[in-house]
Amino acid sequence: MGASFSCPGLGIAPRQPWADLDVALPPPTDDDDVDGAYLLLATHRGATGLVREELARLEPRLSKWQQTQLFKLGHVETAPTTTECIEQLRVLHYRRERAIEPVRLLRLVIMRARRRWVRLFTQEEGLQALLALLAPAHDTALVVAVLDLVLLLLSFVSVLEHLASKAHGERLQELLACLGGPSESVSIKVLQICRIVCVYRQAGHVAFFSAMEHCHAARVVADLLELLDHGADVAQGAVLRLLHALLEGDESPQLATFAKRLIAQDVPAWLAMKGDDTEHTRELDTVIAFEAARCLQLLRRYTPPPDLLHDAIQQFQLHAKDHKLETHALKVVTALLSVTEPSAWDALVEQVHPAPIAPLSPHLSKSAPAQHHPRYAKYFRMLEVRVPRDLVRQRMIADGVDAALLDAPTTIVSDALGLASPPTSPAPVKPPKGLHWQKWASSDAIRGTIWEAAPTGNIDADEVHVAFEVRAPTSPGHQLLLHPRRAKHIRKLLDTHHLTLLRPSVADALLSGKVDGLTFDQISHIRHVLALPTLAEKAALQSFDGNVALLTHPEGFLRELLVIPDVERLLDLLAMVLRFDSTVQSFERDCAIVATACKELSESNALHAVLGYVLDLGNHINAGTSRGNAVAFNLLTDLEKLGHVRQASQSTGTALHFLASVLRAQDATLLAFGATLPSLELVTSSHMSASELHAQLQRLHAHVLHIANTLDARPPTCCVQTFTLFLEYAATPLNRCDATWAQTIDVLETTMRLFLNLPTDTLRMHAGSFFRGIHRFTEALAAADRENCQPLVLRKSLSMPLTRPHSPLHRSHSMAS
Repeated sequence: MGASFSCPGLGIAPRQPWADLDVALPPPTDDDDVDGAYLLLATHRGATGLVREELARLEPRLSKWQQTQLFKLGHVETAPTTTECIEQLRVLHYRRERAIEPVRLLRLVIMRARRRWVRLFTQEEGLQALLALLAPAHDTALVVAVLDLVLLLLSFVSVLEHLASKAHGERLQELLACLGGPSESVSIKVLQICRIVCVYRQAGHVAFFSAMEHCHAARVVADLLELLDHGADVAQGAVLRLLHALLEGDESPQLATFAKRLIAQDVPAWLAMKGDDTEHTRELDTVIAFEAARCLQLLRRYTPPPDLLHDAIQQFQLHAKDHKLETHALKVVTALLSVTEPSAWDALVEQVHPAPIAPLSPHLSKSAPAQHHPRYAKYFRMLEVRVPRDLVRQRMIADGVDAALLDAPTTIVSDALGLASPPTSPAPVKPPKGLHWQKWASSDAIRGTIWEAAPTGNIDADEVHVAFEVRAPTSPGHQLLLHPRRAKHIRKLLDTHHLTLLRPSVADALLSGKVDGLTFDQISHIRHVLALPTLAEKAALQSFDGNVALLTHPEGFLRELLVIPDVERLLDLLAMVLRFDSTVQSFERDCAIVATACKELSESNALHAVLGYVLDLGNHINAGTSRGNAVAFNLLTDLEKLGHVRQASQSTGTALHFLASVLRAQDATLLAFGATLPSLELVTSSHMSASELHAQLQRLHAHVLHIANTLDARPPTCCVQTFTLFLEYAATPLNRCDATWAQTIDVLETTMRLFLNLPTDTLRMHAGSFFRGIHRFTEALAAADRENCQPLVLRKSLSMPLTRPHSPLHRSHSMAS
């Protein structure tokens, strides 16, 4: 490579060239080997679950190969330390035109880095220095390189924790500021990063919504809609994946507000159009249409229910206006206003018949078969595109058309007289144009030719049928009850999650009550699949009384489930049962973390000593005023004020910097008091509070109570014994959770009384602020100490050369873990 990690022209002493970092890698092997090695590497770095899958999808094959091979080679002695890399990034902030090569070299360093090196890089605000190169974003190539580097860092769990923490919301704000710019590639990278943060855990959703509010939520939503309306296919897919990750999170006020913003901008209509459009190409069919259908299903939770009465009144008004019967309709409605019994309205429905429809034009008096008649041809075209016959018949009745003509397409219809003649001989149906080749019918003829070993079966038959409008080969009497495109989506979901391979089948397991082999994920996928068909398609599947063997793969699977009474409610109850144990474990784990954090705060002598220094410093600053001679102070609000008091001699120094310098001079070990509080970061990063824990416990009780009420009021026809046994089993874990909650809240209130002077009944509501305040003070004091130790040239200007020893004895950190 021959380049050095320095910025020429600044007078900064360059490092030794990294010739030993640039190694010749062997060519990539099989794709499966590359993907498998990368998944193992991502798991080693701490990326698991959906984050690992998303990274594997986004990273190109060459990047995966480089990362795995360079990781095997390990670190080298000439690799820079975290401090050196951060200093160079800050230098590049003033020389952006020369930043591409150093950023590329830093990417090479991170590829060979270990977890400890990346963790130190993040803790020392290296990520902040890297993202500072994004603003102002004039160089698109530099911005894309920086965002690619952030995507690489996201495979490390320490970076994920940092970005998903609400305390570091400024990082996501800097990323969202790049959204909606002139470069679409930059917006795509930002959307991919935000999706990974959101799928990492629920705290990522909270951090994203908080950053979005600081960046003006209306502008962010407008940028997303602009990409949906006018962006390329890749940009639309990235937006839809981010929307799916956000809408799939736990319900919260921020999510509800975000969903209402999307609904107000008519996003559901756009999603419905993309999900059902039949003119998409193959790529749109597999990405945009599928993601649009998933987002639409999740967004329907926040869509207000339709006003059926209002719709019926509007339809009644339109029909009366079209037939010029407004006066008569008004008389009928006025006459029935005083009638409260529904029998009068039922009699009106039974007695009113569709009126005969006048010809479209006096020139259309010529007779024609029903299937070619201008008034009826559209219904036969609906049959040609595989719309269920029952739906077409209902549409004809609603339009006031004789539905009997659907079974007699050759009946001659006369517009002038309204007469119909007996059906004539069936007209020949023109078959679709095929590929006229010369077929080899005998298998013996291909022996010794290339056709004997030619691979077949690589083309999806459904895509051919859609592209060339070829009728799929069907057996006699076969009916299509689902829209072809929707059926294809459902088939892909079933095959991806192996739902059709379960033995016994899902329907048999539900009917027999033997649901021990089902998991929560499988129930969730089945519930999602059942939500995809429309109400009309579900009704057609439930009422199908033909040969079930003639139904296609997804239709047969759906019919087996839909014939089970109230199957969707049954699946929701099973999901609550299957998720109960994991929810209990999560609640007990969170309570244990909070209790441990309280114990650490109570027993941390270093924290108590630092607070004594703060009290002494504050009394000296307030000497001679009414605020002096204090014996204690309010930790909830006063610790943050240390960073607001400026020193008289320095423009950048605060009381926090002065406190850090005093501690380093008198007892430097006190600066590391945060190490005595390891559980505090878990509590703050996960946003644990008394109200959140109490809400988890209430949800557990609510789920169990809902199942019990359902069994009493309207028990399902299947799995009753399963729910009965669950109610007997759930009593013990619930009692244990109640006891755990009582112990946790007692420890929490006892600990808070050691630090705060508040009424007992208000301690719970301040628990989250209590933990966050101490954690932020810990980070702020550590940052002030680092700033005190930095060279003056990096804090004020870059006018003087940076002098630092090159001896290995002065290196701050090693890349080795």
